[in-house]
Amino acid sequence: MKHPHKYLHGKQAETMTFEEFDKALRFNKHLSLKYLSFLAFLYLAGCRLNEALSRVKKDFNIEDNVLVLTIPATKKGEREFLEFDLSWPYVKEFIIPHVEKVRADNNRIWNFTDRTGERLVKKVFGDKYYPHYFRLNAAVSFCRNPDTSIQDIKAWFGWRRIETINEYMGLARRDVSEARKKRGMEFEKLARE
Repeated sequence: MKHPHKYLHGKQAETMTFEEFDKALRFNKHLSLKYLSFLAFLYLAGCRLNEALSRVKKDFNIEDNVLVLTIPATKKGEREFLEFDLSWPYVKEFIIPHVEKVRADNNRIWNFTDRTGERLVKKVFGDKYYPHYFRLNAAVSFCRNPDTSIQDIKAWFGWRRIETINEYMGLARRDVSEARKKRGMEFEKLARE
């Protein structure tokens, strides 16, 4: 049956908290290190599935307690690398140990198909989830943080157009929340007068 959208259960717009992600991952800790590291990477990076699956060992380097990842953006994006602090969840527990098991510098870190990645996400998180969901999840999380600048978001995701950010900004409700706070400050000022 053909669906009017790409995803069987529709594009998910509600974000998953870190606690929810962690609970599902820990519940499935019987999975191989390769699969656990892949899921953790998708969650932390918020990258596209093909960006994750095309990573090779030489794309991962540790510099000054930071895991520096060469991960060029696809779809005409502009990003060459990302950085994960070694203190972040899953970096030293799953990602680095799996990368270290890969033998040659040019060997892929996660040597499986897109379909396997999609099935893995559904198995661990449920049928309504898909790998690209974690990109939305990360983008909305960035947008919810009022200290995150437009430039920060563009740099992380490799986006060139501000219109792309605006789609996620609506899901984050940042504009409405910030407007409410500013409107409230106006009322507080009137009450003091």
